[in-house]
Amino acid sequence: MHDKLGDYSKAIEFYQKGLEIGEKLSLTNQFNLTEICENIGAAYNHIGDYMKALEFYQKSLDICLKPFPSNQSNLATIDNDMAQNYQYVQQYLKAIEAYKKNT
Repeated sequence: MHDKLGDYSKAIEFYQKGLEIGEKLSLTNQFNLTEICENIGAAYNHIGDYMKALEFYQKSLDICLKPFPSNQSNLATIDNDMAQNYQYVQQYLKAIEAYKKNT
């Protein structure tokens, strides 16, 4: 709800708690951890902390690749989010590389 209300700092706080709990419980459903990391990245993106957003998008990607290296449907979304953030921080070659993964 905090995310929907635009209170991204509070949303990050609760997403982080969820991530910590999920990691402690070693969730067998890696999709949940991937989604939490994506949400954290998006919240950081909303507040303009693009490097922190990239950190969580990368973590999401890493989690996603563990169980299914090549056929995750949300890989394209994560790569696209990362590409946009690389553009924000003027790392254009990395942005192009991330966009190319979607083609």
